[in-house]
Amino acid sequence: MSRSMGKIIRYTTNISKGKNVVAPKIRQVEFAELSQAIEKLRVDLEGREYVEEYINTMAHELRTPITGIRTTAENLLMPMSHSQRERFVNNILDANKKMELLVNRLLSLSRIERRDQLESVEKINIESLIENVLTSPSRAGRISSRGIKFEFNIEREFIINAEKLLAEQALANIIDNAIDFTPPNSTINIKISESNTHVIIQVSDQGKGVPEHARRQLFRRFFSSARPDTGKRGNGLGLRFVKKIMSLHGGTISLKNRFMENGAVATLKFPL
Repeated sequence: MSRSMGKIIRYTTNISKGKNVVAPKIRQVEFAELSQAIEKLRVDLEGREYVEEYINTMAHELRTPITGIRTTAENLLMPMSHSQRERFVNNILDANKKMELLVNRLLSLSRIERRDQLESVEKINIESLIENVLTSPSRAGRISSRGIKFEFNIEREFIINAEKLLAEQALANIIDNAIDFTPPNSTINIKISESNTHVIIQVSDQGKGVPEHARRQLFRRFFSSARPDTGKRGNGLGLRFVKKIMSLHGGTISLKNRFMENGAVATLKFPL
């Protein structure tokens, strides 16, 4: 009995600390029922919190572009030159693009969080995967405009078993973060290595690193740090998305400050 109670105490303590834990297996019927009831309550509360947070974030994030579109549309009713009209129309298109990006990211996260297994797993060459991500036209443009250089530490060919689209999205997210947070004319390093159990991808930037207050919130839905050059924040869904992708692959993601150097290092571990 004391052992079962101890399991429940540890379980509830971990829940209170925000840890993602599984309900303990308990033989005694009374304690097993209590454990199941706590687990059901936790899931229900998390679901309600997610919905509330989802709605609040959607409202907040969509309000800015919607207001911008309305204001711009009202201005278009006024007499103006062709160049002014063209600029206002482009503002509307930009605002629409931001709304579409947010909605698509939320839908992608919703779909991936409902999945419990991979589809279409194949052998993937990591170097080719990195090349696909870096040569994407929009990403290549950002890299060039910021004068960022990439250094590679890849000693040989590394292969992982993964769902290609998801693996590419996970890698793209951490590279995009590195681009956002590293200063212009700096270097991002990508290192591939292997342990006894995992293929390890590390992306290191030369930014300011992860602030102390942000370290425990990095993988929360909608949490985002301000970009150092613009002060703007992302939608706070990228790292959460990556964490779910890695979980589906039986792997992990971590994001820590570099040792004795400026910047952060994101680490993806895919099982062998």
